[in-house]
Amino acid sequence: MSERQASQVLVIGAGASGMAAAIAAGRAGSRVLVLERLGACARKVLASGAGKCNLLGRRCGEEFYNPAARPLVGEVLRQHSSQSLLGFFHGLGLQTYADGERIFPRSNQAASVVSVLEMEMRRLGVSIECGCQVTAV
Repeated sequence: MSERQASQVLVIGAGASGMAAAIAAGRAGSRVLVLERLGACARKVLASGAGKCNLLGRRCGEEFYNPAARPLVGEVLRQHSSQSLLGFFHGLGLQTYADGERIFPRSNQAASVVSVLEMEMRRLGVSIECGCQVTAV
């Protein structure tokens, strides 16, 4: 950044979305702090897909969502396709494979997904504080 200070970003929650948001902010040049209530990042990711972590479905469309949510979901999917999500993970070094309609990490371990997200956050200098309950903003 130029003479201006880098912006400061606070992310509440170190789940998959929070970690992705922290990475995006860090890549944009922000100083980032992530606060997580639990003792570790991405606990639900570790349990997803019976521990294998189903990253996404090969077919992902707004028709799979509640009709009331479809306009928002459709807009998000137009901006962030399945291919862009796969590109994000491949860019972090995660290898994947398709099993029918679902995409999994080649390792078949959700821990691989968490590991590449954590490594990128460290590379970007993102600060993480676990065991931190946020009660007000």
